[in-house]
This record gives sequence, structure tokens and C-alpha cells, in this order.
Amino acid sequence: MTTKLQALTVVGTPYYISPEMCEGKQYDQKSDIWALGCILYEMASLQRTFDASNLPALIHFITKEHFAPIPLCYSLNLKKLVNDLLQKDPLLRPNANYLVETVPDFIDFITDSNWVQESSELDSNNDDLLNRSVVYQFSSPTSLTPIQLPFRVQIVQLAVSQTHFVALTSDYSIFTWGEDKHGQLGHGEETPWKNDPQCVVSLLDKHITQVGAGQNFSVFVSSTGLVMTTGDGKYGALGHGDWNSVSRPKLIDFLLKVDVVKISCGNYHVAALTNEGQLYTWGRGNHGQLGLGNLQDCCFPILVNWHIDEKIESIQCGPECTAIITDCQNVYACGLNKCNKLGLNRPSLFKLKFKEVPFESLFTKVKFLDGLRVTYVCFGECHSAAITAQGHVVIWGSNIYSQRGKLHVSQNKPNLLQLPGYSKAQIIDCGPTYTLIGTDDNAVVFCGTRFSMDTKTLTQMTSMFTSEVISRPKVILGLYATDEQIDKGQLLVLNSLQAVGHNLMITVDTFLRVNS
Repeated sequence: MTTKLQALTVVGTPYYISPEMCEGKQYDQKSDIWALGCILYEMASLQRTFDASNLPALIHFITKEHFAPIPLCYSLNLKKLVNDLLQKDPLLRPNANYLVETVPDFIDFITDSNWVQESSELDSNNDDLLNRSVVYQFSSPTSLTPIQLPFRVQIVQLAVSQTHFVALTSDYSIFTWGEDKHGQLGHGEETPWKNDPQCVVSLLDKHITQVGAGQNFSVFVSSTGLVMTTGDGKYGALGHGDWNSVSRPKLIDFLLKVDVVKISCGNYHVAALTNEGQLYTWGRGNHGQLGLGNLQDCCFPILVNWHIDEKIESIQCGPECTAIITDCQNVYACGLNKCNKLGLNRPSLFKLKFKEVPFESLFTKVKFLDGLRVTYVCFGECHSAAITAQGHVVIWGSNIYSQRGKLHVSQNKPNLLQLPGYSKAQIIDCGPTYTLIGTDDNAVVFCGTRFSMDTKTLTQMTSMFTSEVISRPKVILGLYATDEQIDKGQLLVLNSLQAVGHNLMITVDTFLRVNS
């Protein structure tokens, strides 16, 4: 282009067209610089900078998405060069003359024999806090087994189901393991079981910031609000408009026009909250858990008719149920109300008896939580629990297995759980027959009944399972650093705590402070 005019024709390989071309704007030589950046990125990382299954999705990625960093083996100069070439704003991209002048200097610097040492020293000087996460499977008081994730990985979120596990790391990598009979691990294949966590390669450039795991399916949300799913489509939980299964993460086209900021998975359904406060649900609806006023399954996201004058702050799905917490810290729930786990049973005229509500297909206020300022809620098979703004635990529903931490309580009224000492709850989860609480002093508190395998059964021909009943909240695991370790800057924090059947998944963050 020898004139000062700008071009309008959209020509070129779709994977390399610039954001301004995607948006139908005028463009100049800076679009060629963008394409050069795409090719350089692809040469370095062996994958396309932006990829999608259709043109509208690809355009969305190019104009809105962030690309994943190139591998760590490359120099800081090359990383900076790639970032400069792929600036969304064409005015911020360098011109060809600048590249001709500077790239030879980069090459001379890289071939210098002292480069590796200088780079290492630079990194160590900038890092004043080393952090890593370790995920443990806690099978019994004497069995704490670490999951073989990469060393020095930092876990941002761990999503679990009864079939598989999904871990999101701080560098936007996704690791999955467990059952893969329906492609829920997202590796493009279907195998009975993967014992060791494997990185989902197809998601490396998608900048995933949130994950979810349901029964035989997984959900992934990008930083720009795109939602992808993989696994079993039997009940429509993949949201693709059909009942088919897929073995690689696939974009939900129905949500392309909205930005999803929060997601939650039940066993066979999903709820998604947008940045504008709209709620979409899809999947199995046999107990009204979709909040749509019916009991039908739905294979694509449907907007929930939220008519209440309160803003939706967070969402939480559980076994055949869904809950909303509003900006007023009120809780609304729908779905299966087994043993009054949703707190929707209605008192009679004189409040002496309660009318049982088997299910509710519209979001209904949980009235006995009014005024408690609930910040988080979770559901088990037949009981539920919540954390308040003061760090207290409120629990309701069935108490057959002592899972409410008190001997004699009514399923129609909540009770306050008395934690050991002066601890405050920060994490909570409901297992099938027990309740787990993670406290602000890194303790794991347990109440209820837990079943485990008896290692003596083969020789004594006795029952395969043993049970332990803890009717009062009890600390079953404490994570502590000694004074000497603290003085050295060696710290640890309980990151997450989840119930998987009668096993516990515990994520621990460790910190090592070094001199900067």
C-alpha cells in the first residue's frame, strides 16, 4: 500500500485476520503486523493464536479473548515481541521498520552464553513469594494421598463430581482426571479411567478462569464470558441444543451474546450468571431444579424469569436443586426438597405442624434464613448448610446420620453449628451423610457419619465397610506451621475442601517468602 488510503475489503485466512478487520473497520499495514504476530505465536507454541469451530466464534475470540502466553522456554524479549505484535489496538503495534531494527538485537542477546544465567537471576530477584498447591485425597485418618499434579502448580479452583476432577491453575491450564467414559475429561477420547491428571491441550489458549464438574460432564468459562462443555449430553447438560455427547470442549453458541461471570453444576444441570445479572439454566429439570416453572429437561440455556427486586450475587447448584444468593443476602431455592433440604416446607396455620413441599419449580425464598446475612450455601443429598457474614454455620434438613452436629433437631428448623474454640467458617461442603467445615485457623471440622473400607475384611470375612459417627463438630485435620517455619517465611493455607462420596479432597497452598 503506497497511498495513505485505508483498505476495507476483508481478505485473508480467517485465523490471521486482525480485530479491526473483524469489526468491519478501515485497516492499514498494521493488520499485516497482526498476522505476523499470529504466525510467530504459532511457530513458538505449535498451536493457533485464536481457534474456534465456526467463524462467529472465531471473530469473538479475536476481538475479545486474551491468548495464552507462549511456553516458558522462550526469552522475555520474544514474549514481549509477541505481545506487541498482537495488540488489539493497531496504534499500539510496532511498524515493520521498527522490527527490522530491533529483531537482530534480540537474536544477538539470545545467543549470548550468559543469557540463561542472567534470565534466571532476574526471575529470582523479582519473586519474593514462592507459592504452590498440593491436592490430597483424605480417605481415612491414616491415609492422606497427594494427587500427582505438576510440581509448583498453583490451584485456583478444584471442581469435583462423583466421577471425575477438574483443576484450574494460575497460568490458565486445566488438568483433569478420573472417569472418562463419556469424554468428560475433554481429551478427545473415551477411556474407563485416568488416574493421573492430564492437561487439556485444547484449552491452553482459551484463558479459562472458572471450571465446573457434574455427573459425567465438565464446564469451562473464559475470561471473556464464553462457556464450553464436554462429556455426556444425555440430559442436555452440555447446552448445545441436542442430546449428544462430545469428548472435547465445545462452545455453547446460545451464550455467545452474553458474558458469563459465574457458573455452577449440579449432578445433571447447570446454572450460569451473566455480568448483567441474568440467570440461565439448562440440563435435567425433573424436580424443577432449572427454576423455569416446569419439570422438563432442556438441552440449551434458557433465561430464568427473575422478577424479584433484588440483584443476583451468586448461584449454587446441588443434587437436583439450585439456589440464589442476592445482594440483600437472602436465599432463594428451587428443585428437590427432600427432607426439607431447601427449607421450603410451609408452617401450618398455628405453626405446630409443617406442610411438606416435595419440590419447587420456581425460585422461592428460604424464609427461615432471613436476617442471617448468608454469604454461601451448599447442598447434600438430604441436608444443607450455609455460612453467614460473621463466619457462623447454619444447617438444616435431615439429621439421620448426625450430619447437623446436634442430637435432637427438627428438619423444619435450622440450627447454629457450634465450632470448636473460637473458629470461624470459611469453607463448607455437604457430603451424603456428613458436613465439612474449613476454618480460618486451617482446621478441618467434621460432623456426621463417614463410611470407609475395612482393610481386614478379606481375612476376617466381615463387612467391607466400617462407619464412624461424630455427632458433635470435631477437628479431624489441622494444618499448622511451627514458629520456626513462620520465622523462615514458610506458611500454609487451606485452599479448598470438598466431599466426594466418603472421601475428602483437600487443597493446601504453601508459601515460601524469599528475599527480593
